[in-house]
Amino acid sequence: EMVVLIVPTLNDSPDEIKRMSAWVLEHLGPDVPMHYTRFHPTYRVTNLPPTPDSTLARCRQISLDAGVHYVYVGNVARHLGENTYCHHCKAQLIRRVGYRIASNAIKDGKCPKCGTRIPGIWSQQQALAFKPKRDHANEPRP
Repeated sequence: EMVVLIVPTLNDSPDEIKRMSAWVLEHLGPDVPMHYTRFHPTYRVTNLPPTPDSTLARCRQISLDAGVHYVYVGNVARHLGENTYCHHCKAQLIRRVGYRIASNAIKDGKCPKCGTRIPGIWSQQQALAFKPKRDHANEPRP
């Protein structure tokens, strides 16, 4: 997973989000979750406004349009972008309220509506058997 703090005027341009999405697709694949989080002015950076909801929604849509399957919006109360949707049929799979999971419709690692496999670890057995495929820490960055 990757989390990107969207700071107004510093990294919120559509072109930058498109380049980042292309890099994720090329180097990590479409199933790596991306989280765009809201900036709040504090400490040493108080001269910039909080990230608008509309900017986060735009970033999310750009990444979805580019082909990233799981894109989220964070640090925003009750935003549709905090939920998980099937990348094939768009059915809501996981509904979140803040950091709490309110409902989870995934069954046996699949969308209950269309049967598409949803990447992830969905059982204790899978969690115990998990071994990372490769270390992305040394990959070139956008």
